Amino acid sequence: MLRRFALLSVIVLLSACGRGERGDLKLLDQTLDSYGATVRWGTPEQLVAFIDPEALKAKPVREFDLERLRQLRVASYRAQPPVTIDDKRVRQIAEIDLVNINTQQARSAVDRTEWRWDATAERWWLASGLPEYHATPR
Repeated sequence: MLRRFALLSVIVLLSACGRGERGDLKLLDQTLDSYGATVRWGTPEQLVAFIDPEALKAKPVREFDLERLRQLRVASYRAQPPVTIDDKRVRQIAEIDLVNINTQQARSAVDRTEWRWDATAERWWLASGLPEYHATPR
């Protein structure tokens, strides 16, 4: 029984490490941590730096969107572990508590992100664009 468990553990570890040729799991963790910190403490302009250039071409960021985000303060950011879609894409869901700085209204929101691995640039890009903060008032 112990042998079977050890063999299964090795298989699981090897499959986790062998997600394609890229060896980017550490970069994924770093990117997701950095994104979470930027959502929590950064500016909307800093969030734009995470966005996939291809996504920016398809849907450029408008000043209106940046201004909408500037009106919000993030009180907490709780990210779930990322979920693999395929060799080059992952999804992550985060629960966010927000406060509108103009109205002082608090609400909770969900940030659903999709990330794309770029082997040429050796980095993860935010393919889903700026957060929409689908929210429900508290």
